Order: sequence, then C-alpha cells, then structure tokens
Amino acid sequence: MQRRMKQAPRSCHHAAKGTTRLVTFLVATAICLLVALSSAVKVIFLMGTSSRRCPEKWMQFKESCFYLSTNRSTWEASKEKCVSQGGHLAMLQDEEEMDFLIPHCRIYSAFWIGLNRKNGEQWKWINGQPFNHADWVSNNTEGNCVCVAKDSLEKHQCNQELYWVCKTCVRPS
Repeated sequence: MQRRMKQAPRSCHHAAKGTTRLVTFLVATAICLLVALSSAVKVIFLMGTSSRRCPEKWMQFKESCFYLSTNRSTWEASKEKCVSQGGHLAMLQDEEEMDFLIPHCRIYSAFWIGLNRKNGEQWKWINGQPFNHADWVSNNTEGNCVCVAKDSLEKHQCNQELYWVCKTCVRPS
C-alpha cells in the first residue's frame, strides 16, 4: 500500500495538454471538412451550370453540346435525327473536339459525324465547307460517309447503320 501512496496524482497541467491536442485535432478536422465541402459545392454548381447550357442528355465541351445516340441509323437518317433533336451531325472544329469524342464513342464502337463526299470527290462537312484534313480519315475501309471509330475517323458505306453524334451550340448563360 505504501507504494501507491508514493505516486503523485496527475496534475491538471497534464490533463490540459491532452484536451488542447484534442481541440486542435477537432478544429483542424473541421477546417478540412469545410474546405472539402466548399470544393464539392463549387463542382456541383459548375456541373449544374454546364448541364443547363446544353439540352438534357447532351454533353458540353467548350461552347458546344454533343449528343451520342443509343440507336443506329444510316448516315442520311442520322442527319435527319440530329436536326429533329435541334442540332446537326457533328462537324469537328479541331483535334481537341475529336479527342473529346473518341473516349465516348468507344462505348458503342462507331458514330456517324457530319462528313461525307459525293462519289469519291472531296470530303465536305454537311454545311458544304471543305474538310482540309483528309489524312485524318483512315484508308482501311471503303465508303463516302465518315464516323468516329476507336481512335480515328473511318469511312464507311453511307447505308450502313451506325450510332450517330449530334452537335449544337451551348445556350447563352
């Protein structure tokens, strides 16, 4: 019994150190949670803003909206379906747009875009503008209409039924 009495009781100072550490930990955790919550709110707000600038089920990339179909049609029927959706078969402005579409198009393998030619003549977009990057179109297949497939542009017979991708401008904010 004498040994127990010789031990000094814990001081208030020692207990206060433990409380200070706990409070510091809780404050730091609260700050981290507030920063994370703030970031999440910003992301949700930005996602909401971008989705409102495009029609429902369309994806925004820069100042354009894209719609990837879930059914197949010929190139001509796809062109008409895009118009009925409020857009047109996608005309790619640059490699960035192509790089944006390729991963999405891999889901279903190939999507018609708004590029074709008449009887082997020059490639043109659906608005009549010439396509100046014929080297982008793979020579592995025959045809007069173009689709995004795997990681390139491929020509196919226009009467082949493929998925299709429409494009329109974003709505003003």
